[in-house]
Amino acid sequence: MSYELALIGGKLCDGFNIRNGNIYISEEKIKAITPCDVILEARQSYDCSGFFVFPGFIDPHVHLNLDLGKYISSDNYETASDAALSDGVTTFFDFTEPVRFKEDFEKVLEDKFLQAKKSKVDYGLHFTLGENQGFNAEEIASFTIDHGIPSVKIFTAYGDSKRRTDRGFMYELFRLSSKKGFVVLVHSEDDELIRNNMRHIPAIIDNLSRIRSTESELVAVLDVVLLARLGKGQVYIVHLSSGKTLEELHKLKNSWSDNVVIETCPQYLLLDNSRLKGEENYLFSFCPPLRSEGERDKLLEFLKKGRVQTIGTDHCPFSISEKIENAPDLNSIPYGLPTLGFTFSLMRSLISDPLLLARLLSVNPAKYLGLFPEKGSLIPGTDADLVVIDMDKEWTIGTPIFGKAEYSPYHGLAVKGKIAMTFLRGELAYNGKEITLASGAGRFIKRNPIHWGD
Repeated sequence: MSYELALIGGKLCDGFNIRNGNIYISEEKIKAITPCDVILEARQSYDCSGFFVFPGFIDPHVHLNLDLGKYISSDNYETASDAALSDGVTTFFDFTEPVRFKEDFEKVLEDKFLQAKKSKVDYGLHFTLGENQGFNAEEIASFTIDHGIPSVKIFTAYGDSKRRTDRGFMYELFRLSSKKGFVVLVHSEDDELIRNNMRHIPAIIDNLSRIRSTESELVAVLDVVLLARLGKGQVYIVHLSSGKTLEELHKLKNSWSDNVVIETCPQYLLLDNSRLKGEENYLFSFCPPLRSEGERDKLLEFLKKGRVQTIGTDHCPFSISEKIENAPDLNSIPYGLPTLGFTFSLMRSLISDPLLLARLLSVNPAKYLGLFPEKGSLIPGTDADLVVIDMDKEWTIGTPIFGKAEYSPYHGLAVKGKIAMTFLRGELAYNGKEITLASGAGRFIKRNPIHWGD
């Protein structure tokens, strides 16, 4: 038998074991894995000696074509795909626009499918809720599961823009999530604390981490976690920003761990709120905001102990001119940060354990969002989404080459680990220098109901 493609002699890392071996691919799937000395026939092969081979990375949290009214985030599916593939990301998850009325359910989904036609990576969607105007939790569950998008995003903040979900409806969703098979993603900041802070603190960028304070995250997260535990839900807390929040959360012991997943982002592990004091502080206007150095260090400590399950980028770039024309006014500046394209190298620079890296970037997001083992694994019969990596390559981050981001918040940072090649379903997508996939190569991933206990 002859295979279409072979990756020969790499260190295969699936998040649980590391072994030297060869991967054989045909018809978009991993077909066989052999020891290095067992060479099978393949029409094309790549020598991966000295490189690690991971399952393709999954970014569970990007915002593409995000419409804020006056502004729309600059990356679309095509351009964001380029940045993603250069960083080994073969699947990402975008969000629909927030829906407030039942009659808009179909429209927001159709809008995203239209935007995604030129995607070069496979993609999933999270269904985002705004302020509830008459729909019920059963209707949300039925619609999302029937359409293969069993993950629902809600906000505990942004009441002023009619995006906040009240505690009662949130609890209904939590109770229903494990019964029906969907996941509830929660942006956790306390609206009342933020509004009270804004009465007393000038709304300028310098004060962002005081207005959207650690306390506002902590109170909201504890509230969400307690309700998730009581409702036996499947709850995914997005972009947790402070180690202090996790410190308080773990005082509850492990009573919540079956019901709650924690995501954080590289910006909260590498940057601190001193960036909000400089001349270019407008480039760091996003929320939750950056925290203190001490909170960052605590967060990293918890991450290394395995207390954080996934890494998302929260990628949401706006142009420098759009940022600067509104600075320093927090009420008009578009919130968001360009982060796609560097996640692996940033995380490799913080974490030396390849197994933990594979779990954070591949295995866990696949499991918790209903993709595993088709994505996030090296199991024969599954999609041949693969990343070939030089784990020890040292380099310095500059201006982004791929995507539409005009700057990187990590500019000038020395990092370790470099993507050598990315494969999407067995096709070379990035060769270390350029993207080799055509527009539209990506596919929508229609997911089945998700049950974490299975």
